[in-house]
Amino acid sequence: MNNKLCMALGAFALVMLACSSENGSITEPFDDPGAGTAKHNSSSSLEIDVSSSSLNAQSSSSEMESSSSVVESSSSSSHLSLCKVSGHWRESGCLPTPSHGEGDLWSRLDRKVRTNVYLEDSSKFGDRAGEFFFETDSLEGGESFIKWTDGYFVVPEFEGMLEADVRFAKGSLTYDPFVKIGFYVAGFDSSGAALSADVTNWNGLCLFYLGTIGTTLQLDLGESLNRKLGNALPSLKVESSKEPQCFDWGQFKQPETDTEHETISGEEAAKHVEKVVFFFQTTPREEYGGFEGFEIIAIGTNRDE
Repeated sequence: MNNKLCMALGAFALVMLACSSENGSITEPFDDPGAGTAKHNSSSSLEIDVSSSSLNAQSSSSEMESSSSVVESSSSSSHLSLCKVSGHWRESGCLPTPSHGEGDLWSRLDRKVRTNVYLEDSSKFGDRAGEFFFETDSLEGGESFIKWTDGYFVVPEFEGMLEADVRFAKGSLTYDPFVKIGFYVAGFDSSGAALSADVTNWNGLCLFYLGTIGTTLQLDLGESLNRKLGNALPSLKVESSKEPQCFDWGQFKQPETDTEHETISGEEAAKHVEKVVFFFQTTPREEYGGFEGFEIIAIGTNRDE
């Protein structure tokens, strides 16, 4: 198990899908100046403000005492292996230390993704590097929206916890509805043009993801290069898992595309990444009112250190 990702132990609390209301808080898309394909532009921005509360891993002393020595030994090993190198295990959970260790990109206590962690020349990065964004299908006729939660309750706006219920609704779409959540790798220059970065030395990505549906992890290479590829972005499918999952760049493959467009390997794509995107798309399930839930607990590189 990769030790770059950390989770707080305890029950994974998704808001009950059957009890979700269409009248809950609806967040608006982030501003996305000059980034991504023209097909999915956004219209407004929202600054991320991560909650200052720490992650809690609760277990009663009576439960610990009743566990066998074999179980206790296994549990302790699991706690340590799930604790990122940027943190250390305490009774209350895995808490980040002031100095981040190698391989850690983001946890629920970070304000944004540390995309410059291995960058030798930080001058190549611009404004908003590492910031999160999200997009819905609204500009294409869809009616999907995101209801953010703090793990237990719906919150009025996105507060830095990548935990939410998504209502997928087709509207006038002729294909399945979708939402996107992602982060800018290098940000934007002074003129507002999107920047890309070579993240080869990340060796790939590690992800701690839980959800009622899977997500597609995409490498967005910017509008110009995306167009040359016919918008067939290198990607891979990530299913919900109770353990961290790690992927090297070679596992990112383009979906089938016609011969009129260029092709690219995952390793080559890693040299030109503008955004890392979590793409959610599904056929709405009527029995749940179209709602699905997810939680991204941590994001890390796939380096061996």
